[in-house]
Amino acid sequence: MKNFVFCLFLCVSAFANTQISGLEKECEAGNLDKCFELATNLENSCDKTKNFEVGAKAIKYYEKICNSDETFFYGACLRLAGIYIRGNCTQKNSAKALKYLKLCCDKEHADNACSVYQRGLASVEHFRSKCKNGEQSACERLKSEGY
Repeated sequence: MKNFVFCLFLCVSAFANTQISGLEKECEAGNLDKCFELATNLENSCDKTKNFEVGAKAIKYYEKICNSDETFFYGACLRLAGIYIRGNCTQKNSAKALKYLKLCCDKEHADNACSVYQRGLASVEHFRSKCKNGEQSACERLKSEGY
């Protein structure tokens, strides 16, 4: 029974790697739909394994989509913002999260993204003001958040 389970695990792993390899080829050829599918698969894998190397790949492909001049996928920028807010596949970084929320807001005029961006910006400005007035904890918070 152990051999059967082990064999099944190897077969599933090989299939997943083959699927990702195929998606990578299609993505590199310029198919942004496949880039999104690939990035989502990698992000889901990273969520389960906490492997930041896999997370870096997911971020790479989401960035390719989000920064594309040819087309814009609102979801890719939102996913990037979420990754940086949660810190699930990379270190938390509020500055990068706000960057991608701003892109959503600017390109898609997405009300939810614009609202979160404005609140985040107000929070950053609040802590900057406190830091300028000598409140060390505010300075440390800004530094920890990537500002």
